[in-house]
Amino acid sequence: MRTKVTLVLLFLNVALFSFLYWLRSSIHPLQEQGGILGTEVVNLQKIEIAAAARPNPIRLEKRGETWMIVQPLMWPANEFAVTRILNELQQLRSEASFAVKDLSKNGQSLADYGLDKPPVTLTLTPATSGNTQPASTVLRIGDTAKVGNRLYVLSPDGERVHVVNRSLVESLLVKLEDLRSDTIFSVAVYEVRSLNVVTGAPATSKVRIARGDGRWLFETPITTRANKSETDVTISQLNALRIQSFVDNPGAEPVRLGPDEMTLKITLEGNNRHETLIVGGRVRDQAAPKPAQTQPSGTALTPPAGPSELYYAKMDDKDPVFEVAMPASLLERLTNAQEKLRDRKILDFDPGAVTAITLSAAGQPDLTLQRLEPTAATPQSFNWQIVRRAADQGPQTVAADREIVDRLLQRLAELSAEVFVSDAPIDTMLEDKGFNRPALRVKISLAPAGATPSATGGSLTLLLGIGVDRHTYAKLDSPNYIYQVSDQVLQQMPVESLAYRDRTIRELPPGARITALKLVDLVEQKTLLDTALPLPPPDGSAPAQNGTPAAATPAEAAPAGAEAAAAAVSPAVRAAIETLVAQIRTLRAKKFVRDEFTKTVVVAGEDRPWRYQLTASLSLVGGNGSQTAASTLFFSERAGGNTEYAGSPEFDVVFETEQPLLDALFTLVYGPRDPGPPPPEQEPAPAPAK
Repeated sequence: MRTKVTLVLLFLNVALFSFLYWLRSSIHPLQEQGGILGTEVVNLQKIEIAAAARPNPIRLEKRGETWMIVQPLMWPANEFAVTRILNELQQLRSEASFAVKDLSKNGQSLADYGLDKPPVTLTLTPATSGNTQPASTVLRIGDTAKVGNRLYVLSPDGERVHVVNRSLVESLLVKLEDLRSDTIFSVAVYEVRSLNVVTGAPATSKVRIARGDGRWLFETPITTRANKSETDVTISQLNALRIQSFVDNPGAEPVRLGPDEMTLKITLEGNNRHETLIVGGRVRDQAAPKPAQTQPSGTALTPPAGPSELYYAKMDDKDPVFEVAMPASLLERLTNAQEKLRDRKILDFDPGAVTAITLSAAGQPDLTLQRLEPTAATPQSFNWQIVRRAADQGPQTVAADREIVDRLLQRLAELSAEVFVSDAPIDTMLEDKGFNRPALRVKISLAPAGATPSATGGSLTLLLGIGVDRHTYAKLDSPNYIYQVSDQVLQQMPVESLAYRDRTIRELPPGARITALKLVDLVEQKTLLDTALPLPPPDGSAPAQNGTPAAATPAEAAPAGAEAAAAAVSPAVRAAIETLVAQIRTLRAKKFVRDEFTKTVVVAGEDRPWRYQLTASLSLVGGNGSQTAASTLFFSERAGGNTEYAGSPEFDVVFETEQPLLDALFTLVYGPRDPGPPPPEQEPAPAPAK
């Protein structure tokens, strides 16, 4: 008996709890917390606001992710205004309520609360779910309550009157102008596929710039590259344009949007959509532009700096006319887009794909810089060689300086137009600009993508001419566009093998040592330096053999008298000798003067004999043991503060010395005669006290 009662009670408890759970779940959370509206406000598709003070209702419709005003006109809705309405609906709470059926008991009706003919009626339509068309919810908003900042709202089912905060009606009764978005273009920079600009009369022109392979390209009126950064900035500034005010009564003022008054027609094409702005005439009565608006993220949409002017405008697919503040800089850039948005770089190539550069000038043999295959020592870089072809002999090759060739490639890649002269030059213009006999022809040979340097690919040919006005002009073989470039270009691209020769003349192997130095003044027949190496340190410790401890080669130690004399040299002379040793080990030229050694050298415009002779005794390690050799360099007198010439019979070359070698020679030649800095001035002794 007890078991049966227990089971019955347990069953009743389960049934009771199930009923309570169902009852609780059937009440929407918003309603449970005093909310008036339920799930219909979570995913709204349409909103209609009918107000007694307005002749026509305002209808908003969500299309994709954008809210649009579809009545009384077609225009994107202000994102902030719509968000405020949605927030007010979702947070709408009843502060007090009473049943409609109880009104008659108190001798009242809906008319007493302004709900028989409500000032505002709100119709909400949720988004379609599947094939089912959801029913609309109607919310009637009545008069303002007599106490507090409240108003009356009739529930959607018409059974209760709620007292709510009046912030809802304030969000609904904004002016139509404030409900309309002031955004003109909504196609973001990253989405834009093309920019189209048509200028108005009298000089009507059409420009189309399309995106392709990560760059912008002109498609009309010419085919060429556009400046990527300038194009991106222009599109960003178009997106930053804002409507200053709508012209709701076009008949009241001349809006100046006729074909003869059109200033610009601008089209941004995006992903399966496009937006076109027609800019008409200038507004005669100019007002100060409104400040920049702010995006939801808080980022200010600031137009470009500089003056702006108001123009009448409209979107091509919409009727409303508005005023837009066009910055003068943006207007000029769009009006002259063919020049302002054009890429000023003349050559378009990858320096890493260049296999050869051939320089040709009238009256001179061609000079070719040829890229070599990478070696095991330099797998990530390329060496270059100079190839000279003369009419009376075969091609000659010599190592080129990689840094100098890289600078030449950089100059070519950065060669920019100062002025776009002509995109369709006639023969007389080509002759006037010096292209009938170019001052310089540069052919750039390119390897195919992913190919080895020896592979044959395409090529570019640059022509540089000197015009009748003595300015420098450039053009390519194709297309036939003429550019004015810097007049320094020809000086930066000499057709001289010495200009590109490897600056390293000689580098001794690691095992080689310099055992002695002798410097002689050939004019005065005087020995300025004669010392064995390495120099013994001033502290008497074992000297280093050009970087190797002296103990490694004891048989080649200098005589005791020479060591004593060498140990007595001044610190300045010691530093100069050490610099000489380092410079001779790796002999480099600051600049090559001649590619053959001569017994005289031009200094200050005069042909003079060499003034100094420096002889270095070398100890070389070979297959047959140690060998000795002498290396001789000749030096001129100093030709200027930073210029001194050197000649090498061994390498058959004359060159300018680098600064460390020049300073070391100065110390050895003029050091004994240098009086040093003047002594400091002594202050006069104070006068004796009286």
